[in-house]
Amino acid sequence: QGGAERPLLVIIPRHPRRCARVVDALARQHPSWCVQLHSTMTSLASLASADVLVVDALGVMGNWYSIADVALVGGSLVQGVGGHNVVEPALLGCVPLHGPFNENGQHLIDGLRAIDPACIQEVSSPAQLAAAVLAVLRSVRDGDAKSAPLQRAAAAAAQRLSASTCAQLADSVAAVVFEQ
Repeated sequence: QGGAERPLLVIIPRHPRRCARVVDALARQHPSWCVQLHSTMTSLASLASADVLVVDALGVMGNWYSIADVALVGGSLVQGVGGHNVVEPALLGCVPLHGPFNENGQHLIDGLRAIDPACIQEVSSPAQLAAAVLAVLRSVRDGDAKSAPLQRAAAAAAQRLSASTCAQLADSVAAVVFEQ
């Protein structure tokens, strides 16, 4: 109240052992930034002064997706990694952004995009990433945080895609069970 909200960049490397290198790289490249390592936080209040939080824990993506407005889903900016799950953030009302290399999850991207093209966006440059993040943050500012139009669209599309996938799995299991 009274102060302007500041965005917090949360970086969650797939392998926590890489976190120290990420913190070191950020400190070298951006010495004026306040970079905090999750495991060394003394309280949530300490995030008020942080610019970047590097999370060095496993199994916490859902916690962060549920409070984030937008997420760049990793593994999709570099060829050969294959991309990661874009449905997880969307289900939690977090607009997923992804890069051009999604060998492992292109079907999920296509599924979300077929339901609502506005709920997911590809970025392939720093300028595109910045523009996409700013567009989502503007949407949030102009709406009600998690009820902003893009977040609602992402969650609804992910729910429809998940329901469709579950129905297909059920049909496949039933076909196998009743064939015997």
